[in-house]
Amino acid sequence: MILWPFLFQKLKKHIPMKLKQLTLRILASLFLASTSYSQTIILSDKKDTLIGFTIPQAKFLLKQPAKVKEQSSLLSVCEKQRLYQDSSRRADSIIIKDQKTTIENKEEAIVIKDMLCKADKDDLNSEIDRQKRQKWIVIGVGILVAGLRLASEFIK
Repeated sequence: MILWPFLFQKLKKHIPMKLKQLTLRILASLFLASTSYSQTIILSDKKDTLIGFTIPQAKFLLKQPAKVKEQSSLLSVCEKQRLYQDSSRRADSIIIKDQKTTIENKEEAIVIKDMLCKADKDDLNSEIDRQKRQKWIVIGVGILVAGLRLASEFIK
């Protein structure tokens, strides 16, 4: 039974805490299953215990380290995928935040543009009114000058 602590120590370095707990539970259940199907023989007065296994049980136990290695490699792949997803989510949230900022800036630019257009429209209307007044003043002065010239010819 030296195999189980060795595996646990080996796995301890490479597996996150939740998986360590899961692995420990699996190993404990395998250990309990192996002792329930095996034959226990007590030798001598020192109460030394020897656990014997049948050949199919021994084959099963020999396959377990390979399964543990496979599971740990699958775990590392899953961890890498999770890290990639986390970084992808962070990048997406940064992009979304930047796009929201861009939208806010464009909305502010539209408001400013509308205010400038309104100001330009007001300026144009006041310029049109000024030019109309000047036109009527010029027409009035022209009529006045023409009227004075005609009046001066009749007076002569």
